Amino acid sequence: MCVCDRLRQKELQEERLQDAIHEAEKPLARHSDDADLDARLREQEREGDTMLAYIRKKKSKGITKSKSSVTRLPCCSCIHSEKPKALA
Repeated sequence: MCVCDRLRQKELQEERLQDAIHEAEKPLARHSDDADLDARLREQEREGDTMLAYIRKKKSKGITKSKSSVTRLPCCSCIHSEKPKALA
């Protein structure tokens, strides 16, 4: 084992330790709107995942879709009205 491998192992160990400390500071009960937990679970690749090849291809192309980039169409009443309705 060369010095580079040992240094890389040391870096990975330190990274795992920092991640464990970060996770330990969070509350034990997690909620469905926990963005950090959601991001961590989405990053994991699971063996036998039928969509794994697609996800890897999507990541390599750099294609991402956020909720803020989705364009919402106005409802039917907004399209047909001549004047925009005032927000109440």
